[in-house]
Amino acid sequence: GVAFSIDSWLEDYPDASDFFDVKFATSSISDENSNNDCFYSNPKLDAMIEQARFELDDAKRVEEYKAIERLLYDEAPWIWEYHRHFLEVTQPYVHGYEPHPVWLRDYTDAWISR
Repeated sequence: GVAFSIDSWLEDYPDASDFFDVKFATSSISDENSNNDCFYSNPKLDAMIEQARFELDDAKRVEEYKAIERLLYDEAPWIWEYHRHFLEVTQPYVHGYEPHPVWLRDYTDAWISR
């Protein structure tokens, strides 16, 4: 069996495939340093992931990933505790700053006026 432990995953880029493909696809299982660290394998999920990955219609793709999420919720290879939401407040003299969809902070385009 797989050991029970606290684990987490942060996306590399803002897309559902960066989470579901890496953490739950059978192809992500390996003997050492497995990204699918719960060793979950489900041919139905693999087919759903493959279909969603190449879907070009955004609304349909969202629905496909919701179905993937539901299947994982029902199968429970992980126990999801929470997902953080951030609220950021800036002063009127801070310009060009936008929250980044992946990184905690990105001040590349930010500047301050007097």
